[in-house]
Amino acid sequence: MFVSKAFFLWLLFTLFGSASVSWSLTIDNYSAAKNDRFANDASFILGDQNLSGIARASNNAWLVMISPNTFLCAAHYTPAVGDTIRFYRENDVNGASITRVAASTRQKVGASDLYIGTLDAPLPEGYAYYDYADEIVTDSTEWTATHRNRLLFHFGQSPGNYPPEQDIGVGFNLADVWVGLHTIDGSTAYVFAAIYEASGDPDYQKYESKVVGSDSGAPVFYKTDTGDLRVLGITWGTATWGKGDTGSLFTYVGSYADSVSRFVATNGLGYEPLAPSGFQAQRIGANQDVELRWQDLSSVETAYSIERKTSPNDSWTPLATLPADATRYEDAGAPPGELYYRLKALNKSVAGNSVEYVLAAP
Repeated sequence: MFVSKAFFLWLLFTLFGSASVSWSLTIDNYSAAKNDRFANDASFILGDQNLSGIARASNNAWLVMISPNTFLCAAHYTPAVGDTIRFYRENDVNGASITRVAASTRQKVGASDLYIGTLDAPLPEGYAYYDYADEIVTDSTEWTATHRNRLLFHFGQSPGNYPPEQDIGVGFNLADVWVGLHTIDGSTAYVFAAIYEASGDPDYQKYESKVVGSDSGAPVFYKTDTGDLRVLGITWGTATWGKGDTGSLFTYVGSYADSVSRFVATNGLGYEPLAPSGFQAQRIGANQDVELRWQDLSSVETAYSIERKTSPNDSWTPLATLPADATRYEDAGAPPGELYYRLKALNKSVAGNSVEYVLAAP
């Protein structure tokens, strides 16, 4: 089918579908078990992946995390500053989740329809963020050499019936046609298309998918050789070819990787480290010094901070900063009476949730 795609490519520019904010994927052979993340079924087509870095904001806009606190989305449909975003750690809506807020540090990526923004605080470790394509592509020859016919995992609103923030469906398609620079709604970007083939076509995939009405800002991924998900594009619009072929259009991330990486380098933060567990204190020795112990649960902490106060209404006073992997501290010369201790893991400038212990007076 490659010849017909190339032959009708000129029509794509004139028949490009305007982006809108109506949402829903068409998924051939759709079933909730296979295609809906929050059906939480063992047969889900991406059940082997951590999808906790893909979310929808309270205004229904999509975003995909590319660092613990930075995200990509569509410029024409971005989470507004102050919108809340719930990230689900698992595919079970009753499992762990965390809420963040879209922050004001954000920008459009050049003239494209890509937008990059930040959260008010990083995600905790264990939540996902994703690498993105970084190959500069400017023509169809480079596209064929790097990405054409990659199997795509295409995210969008499910044909099922779910609350908006849990309405996350996945289908398959191939990265087919390189469109090149295209302009719509005030943005100009490098674009590629995934054509919606019919069953029997050599490029047809089971669970073949396409955007309906433009699933604006949802990511499309491929798997690397190591099995990790990598962002190839962000959904921008729809298209129709002269033969009646239809498909989905994506802003290609790779041609903007330098701009995206500069933003992350300037504004990105590391994970929020996991809080330690089992924090306790006891007096030891003839001097009644205090020994503090805990379990180190984080793999990203760079230090531990310990604070102390002598009554509930006092302010916390810094007591010690300990290196990563520490699990013990001795408060030599601790004052008599009841003592309050607070411990938190740090990942450079990012603090995890603190834990406290009240040591009764001897």
